Amino acid sequence: MTMFQLFQILQLILGAMMWTLIGQGLLALLLRERRHENSIYKVMGWVTWPARALARALTPRVVVDEHIPLLAFLLIIMVRVGLYMWFYAQGWIPTIDVAAP
Repeated sequence: MTMFQLFQILQLILGAMMWTLIGQGLLALLLRERRHENSIYKVMGWVTWPARALARALTPRVVVDEHIPLLAFLLIIMVRVGLYMWFYAQGWIPTIDVAAP
C-alpha cells in the first residue's frame, strides 16, 4: 500500500465520521427529545463515538455535553486538514505537472 492510498483511507474514514456527525445533528433537530429512541440515531452515535470521546477527553469539564458533537466535528476537520498538510509536505500526495507548450 502506498502512502497516498493510506491518506485516502484515512480521509475516507474521517469523512464518513464527519458526515455522520452532520446527519446525527440534523436528525437530533428533527426528532428533538425522541431522538434517543430512534435506532438510526443510535447507529450514528456508535459510528461517531470515537470522535466524541476524543473531543470530551480534550476539553475541560466546564464544556457541556451538548457541545461535544460540534467540537468533535471541528476536531475532525482540523485532523483532515492537518493530514493533508503533512502528507503534502512529505511529498506523498501526487501532483499534476502541466508541461509548458
